[in-house]
Amino acid sequence: MAKQIPWRTVLKNLFVILALSINYTCGYILTFILKLEIGYALVIALVSSFLASFLLRNMIRSFISVCLSIFLSIWITIVLLSAPWLVAYGVFVMGPYLEMVLRPLILIFFMSFFGALVGSLIVDYFSL
Repeated sequence: MAKQIPWRTVLKNLFVILALSINYTCGYILTFILKLEIGYALVIALVSSFLASFLLRNMIRSFISVCLSIFLSIWITIVLLSAPWLVAYGVFVMGPYLEMVLRPLILIFFMSFFGALVGSLIVDYFSL
């Protein structure tokens, strides 16, 4: 008898990754287009990964979803930033935007993993 795939868990993980990537993209957009400080993006990363770890209830799944969603949000941000060049000239400009997006990546990774770690530890401690 074949083992069935738990589709509810798979869909929940995919939606968490999608929601996290949208949140991280909003943080990047706040930083680069609206010229706000990096602190806002860090708070968004911390809170969203903290809440996602409550939903996933597993530390490894939380870390994997944080990694995947950060890389997905980097590509979404690059596409959104280079969209005017793509529409106007038909050229996909990636170099300067990739450099600009990768600069605060270390801080966002740290805050995201810290939020996921704290959220997972709280879920494990209180057995929620």
